[in-house]
Amino acid sequence: MAWGRGVLELQMDSVTLVDHQKQSLQAQKRATGTDTNAAYDWTQAMAQTQGLAFLFLPPAPLQHGHQAILPRGRCSWLKARGRRCSRAVVEAFQPTVETPKHGNAAVTIYYPKVGNAFSFHVWCGQVQLAKIRKEHKLTISLPPGQSIFRLEERGQHFRVEVHDGGEEYLKIGASPSSSPPGGWNRSFVLVEHHVGEIQSQDMVPVSGKDAPDQSKFDLKQLQAEPQTNKRR
Repeated sequence: MAWGRGVLELQMDSVTLVDHQKQSLQAQKRATGTDTNAAYDWTQAMAQTQGLAFLFLPPAPLQHGHQAILPRGRCSWLKARGRRCSRAVVEAFQPTVETPKHGNAAVTIYYPKVGNAFSFHVWCGQVQLAKIRKEHKLTISLPPGQSIFRLEERGQHFRVEVHDGGEEYLKIGASPSSSPPGGWNRSFVLVEHHVGEIQSQDMVPVSGKDAPDQSKFDLKQLQAEPQTNKRR
């Protein structure tokens, strides 16, 4: 279907248990991709080219929708049929609990291939971190506590509570704008760890002139309130 979303259906018939026996299952999962924003993009193209983009409209329905994603680490209920593994066997094969990490947290900021903005300057506190382009990501090390991120120097403030030894994922996303009508507001979205991990794993790390030298970051400026610059 033109501009349609991707659909993923997963059906599981059986699983091998920890005692190496096969267990029959009744399980089905379905996921649907996100909107393509194609209608908005083509409307913008028409306006910006004074209608010349109409010449390229016939092949537009060939545009693919976004992929459907079943995030890594997602939990689902499964219905077992017939024999079941005993509780004692399951408990015997449980993994050991990992020792909690302490210290700075890793914050990954990524920009999916959505919208028409080519790149953004990402700020934290009073520091310009880097320039991030579409399908790129940036990972920085921050101490525990509250950090304030924004897109561009005068962008909307987005506060994030960075946890001790944690891993946080921030996606550059969009929400509908009322001014101007039909437009989009760009900001950050704090996503769950397993979702951010899979969405950003194939993105290109920011490098070259766009990459920050984190050794030169001032900790106080990173955690400071952004300065309000008055227009001249």
